[in-house]
Amino acid sequence: MKKRGQASVETIIVLAMIVIFLIYIIETNQSMLSSVEKDYTLQKIKFTINTLTQSGNLVYKQGIGAKTRVRLSIPGHIQNISLGHRNINVTLNISDKITNFFRTLPFDINGSIPTNEGEYWFMLTSYKKLVNIEVDNS
Repeated sequence: MKKRGQASVETIIVLAMIVIFLIYIIETNQSMLSSVEKDYTLQKIKFTINTLTQSGNLVYKQGIGAKTRVRLSIPGHIQNISLGHRNINVTLNISDKITNFFRTLPFDINGSIPTNEGEYWFMLTSYKKLVNIEVDNS
C-alpha cells in the first residue's frame, strides 16, 4: 500500500513538472509571435509610407494635374494617420506601446488615409505646391 501511494505522489510530481514546462514553452512561443507580428506591422507601415512618398514625389515633379493610382496595404494597429503641411504622421499602438512614424516631404500634402486594416487604391493628384491623396473607389 505504501509503494502505491509513493508511486502516485511521484506521478503527480512528474506531471506537474511537465505542465510547468509546457506552460513555459507556450508563453515563450506567444512572446515570439507577438514580436514577429510587431516587426511585420512596422515593416509594412514603413513600406506603405515609402510607397506613398515616392508616388507623391512622382506626381509633384510632373506638375499640376498629374495623377497616379497606387494600391497600398494599411496594416492593423493604426491609431491615427495625419497628413498636413509637409508631413505624414502615423501613430501605431502595438501591444499597448505607442510608436510614431514621421516623414517630411518637399511639398504640401492633403487628404485622408483610412486607419482600418486592408488594401486600398489611392489617387494622388498634383496641384500647385500640393499633392492630394484620396481613396479611389473606381
